[in-house]
Amino acid sequence: MRAASGLAKTLSGGQRALLQAAVGFMNPSLKCYVLDEPFAGINPVIKDMLVGLIERENGAGRAFLIVSHEMEIVRRLCPHVTVLIQGGVAAEGTLEEVARRPEVIAAYLGGAAA
Repeated sequence: MRAASGLAKTLSGGQRALLQAAVGFMNPSLKCYVLDEPFAGINPVIKDMLVGLIERENGAGRAFLIVSHEMEIVRRLCPHVTVLIQGGVAAEGTLEEVARRPEVIAAYLGGAAA
């Protein structure tokens, strides 16, 4: 991978997300990360590397709050999931537990699916 020399505002959305994550990981004093859709628009190979970095840093005692609609990554990274619907907590538990809740199914797949 070659180094970029442009301004951050010239990067794509996925590249900006990676830059933000990289800057956070370079600060050893950070203990809690809030990542909002950090995997959106990222190459699958780089995405897997980012997931591995999150797993490693979490194992080293850093906490992560991750907002994501990518359920395979949520399943891999998050032992506890909170589902928000219209700004309120609709369900909490494992991904498998919350995915079975009728209100979660209705909110994310439409009322007919529930």
